[in-house]
Amino acid sequence: IFDVANNRLGSGLVIADMKRTTWSETKPVPVQLNMHVPKAVIVLTQTEYGQWVAKREEHPLDRPLMELFAFRPTGIKPFGQTRITKTVRNISDEVVRTLQNMAISSAFYAHPQKYLMGLTEEQYDNMVESKWKLTIDAMLLGTRDEDGNLPVFGQLPAVSPQPYIEIIRSYAALFSGSTGVPLNSLGIVQDNPSSAEAIAAAREDICIAAQDLIESNSVSLRNVALMAMAVAEDKTIEELSDHQKTVMAHFKDPSMPSIVSQADAMVKIAAADQEFAGTSVFYEQMGFDEPTRRRIMTDKQEQRAKQAVTALMASKKVNANGDDSTQAAG
Repeated sequence: IFDVANNRLGSGLVIADMKRTTWSETKPVPVQLNMHVPKAVIVLTQTEYGQWVAKREEHPLDRPLMELFAFRPTGIKPFGQTRITKTVRNISDEVVRTLQNMAISSAFYAHPQKYLMGLTEEQYDNMVESKWKLTIDAMLLGTRDEDGNLPVFGQLPAVSPQPYIEIIRSYAALFSGSTGVPLNSLGIVQDNPSSAEAIAAAREDICIAAQDLIESNSVSLRNVALMAMAVAEDKTIEELSDHQKTVMAHFKDPSMPSIVSQADAMVKIAAADQEFAGTSVFYEQMGFDEPTRRRIMTDKQEQRAKQAVTALMASKKVNANGDDSTQAAG
């Protein structure tokens, strides 16, 4: 249940466990429900068929231990909007119907319908009684009729599956326009390879949708982290330290830039801000994985420590070669 006043979930019921029981030996049924309300989680356990036992677990937060992850929520639809819209469902149904028709058409294309004309009555009766003579390993024999005409054997022209392929391409384009999924991701191969700029432009819509989801989910993930720290320390969120409140979620760029372009951008930023160069974020954006970043930072710390020791030893050596007052001061 959504709490409009506080713009968050007000309460919720979760099926926490399902299994087969003595009263339901074939089908798993819910045996534990968790009801989340402010300041408590009420654990409902089914001990017998239709008999439940409730246990109240207190927590320090004045909100339920639930967080909403929604795609483009609005005031009317706080739980977000589905990405499988009615248009997407209709297009999917049309594609399935087209594939079924194409399968039927391909069967007729591989085995076109045949016909025989000019048969005598005896030949016609024999063909009707033994229709399996038209199998692929059989030979069809016929004689002239009373007028000396030979039977005419032919087959009906089959419809090519190519029109169905073009229809599926059209549906794929409609699906791409409705969802933002590029045509290449739908298995539609273009005759001419797309350039890098064209591929990036085709992915722009879906990257925008992903960025919208990241923005809302970042807030939700931060709330989950704050609630976890508060429950672990038996505090309210307001009682957490300022350092704990700085927690945030981090996502990769949905546009997924190449390592070369990303590294070039980081070098240009480091040239403008020299303090940024050499930081962990700098190496992360350069494309190094976490173990490599740790090794780099560890090696840099060792180098700084060696330089500090070397400078200290040189300072002591200078002081040792000076006058007595300098040595006394040293």
